[in-house]
Amino acid sequence: MKKFFPFIWFFLVLSTPLFAQKENWTYATTSHHLANALRDIHPRKVQIQKTENGRSVVFFDRQVIATLDSLNPKKGVYTLHSDKRTAIQSMFYNPKFEQEILEFTVTEHDYVQKILKDVNPESIGQMIKTLENYGTRFHTRPEGIQASIDLKNRWEKMALASKRSDIKIEFFEHDFSPQKSIIITIPGQTKPDEIVILGGHLDSGDSFAADFAPGADDNGSGIATLTEIYRVLLKNNFKPQKTVQIMAFAAEEVGLLGAKDIAETYSKQGVNVLGMMNLDMVTYKGSDLDIYLTHDPGFTSSELNVFLFELLAHYHSSEKDLLTFGLTECGYDCSDHAAWGQFGYKAVFPFEADGDEMNPWYHSEDDTFENMGNDASHAAKFAKLGLEFVVEIAKNAHSSVKNSTKDFPFIRIEKSEIIYESSNESTQILTMEIINSVAEKILTKNDFDKSGRIKINSLEKGVYLMVMKLNNGKIMTKKFVR
Repeated sequence: MKKFFPFIWFFLVLSTPLFAQKENWTYATTSHHLANALRDIHPRKVQIQKTENGRSVVFFDRQVIATLDSLNPKKGVYTLHSDKRTAIQSMFYNPKFEQEILEFTVTEHDYVQKILKDVNPESIGQMIKTLENYGTRFHTRPEGIQASIDLKNRWEKMALASKRSDIKIEFFEHDFSPQKSIIITIPGQTKPDEIVILGGHLDSGDSFAADFAPGADDNGSGIATLTEIYRVLLKNNFKPQKTVQIMAFAAEEVGLLGAKDIAETYSKQGVNVLGMMNLDMVTYKGSDLDIYLTHDPGFTSSELNVFLFELLAHYHSSEKDLLTFGLTECGYDCSDHAAWGQFGYKAVFPFEADGDEMNPWYHSEDDTFENMGNDASHAAKFAKLGLEFVVEIAKNAHSSVKNSTKDFPFIRIEKSEIIYESSNESTQILTMEIINSVAEKILTKNDFDKSGRIKINSLEKGVYLMVMKLNNGKIMTKKFVR
């Protein structure tokens, strides 16, 4: 995760030469407050290109990045861009709800329940230790470069051991960093041009902590969890209908550069990414709830978050498998999901804790697995959610699951009401909750006849999730748009 230091550091940044070669300059979008502050401090190194709706495009010497990294997030944040056109376009990106989100349905219950049993916290913990043992994985350090080489080799050996010659593991090279991103591709059997992505950053530390940043949680935990998801998919010979990609991003800690390079490339090539889940810091349980879904409009998709609500309600509502969830926010482009969101892709970011209750040791020499109790059970929750996300969007090409309505009541949703009717005594609705896109339960009903109507004309426009518990022990979920 990108880190921003208290604002006092802003005044402690060492002065640099007044003149710089333009080839060392780059573009970024940031708040107009930060843009003005940067120009005041470095008048010869910062040029404001455009300001609109409280945001500015700045053209500046890369040496100014050290100053950017020292700023308090309440004063503003930034995202780097490869050129002026892309920077200006990003200012006007306004994510809109797309109807296809309703096509994401829960149909792979039996297969998912089977593979969830294979998630092993000890396996995740061992991988966290392996990554921690590099000492640092900062993107320009030899250890960080070697970590990307070793991770690619590990992922290749896992595919080879599983006799999956159809799976590709490739480097994505960047011209701004010697560290490479790595991409696993599990090809879709029937819809290969539709892609589901899981990702997280491989590097650790920042420009203030580059020499020793073990990054066990930030983000060894995310890479270890992605590796566990990959291991479970291989063990169960998962062959999806749609293509699945698992990515380890380079150079996140210096401006989301690796993820941004890939997302921008995909956008220019017209790659159809159905959804992207980012895993960054998932091992430290600092809050009461299990999983916190990040709600940052412009960076995360509220509608795709509703799909995560649905997965959690469907697979984790029983006492045996219970996972509690809520919302949190960064307030800025704090991790790689933002790179995808800014290029128009739906992205979500489930996080380990709520806001200030996150791991207090991140970006320090104390970000070790030992300081998390040598326990990866919290990360295992995110491995399960990641598996559910991938399988339920990409679908199992060889699934024997047949959709059946006999165990569920009839439901029809119209503009102003929900119409329900139970087909038999075993499909009676016991309770119903309607949840909006910011995880608020806006309607709860506990008394049901065999059939009836529920008025919803007071709901604001948006996407909602309906969760029904039936007297046969089953849970029925349904998304709808008002």
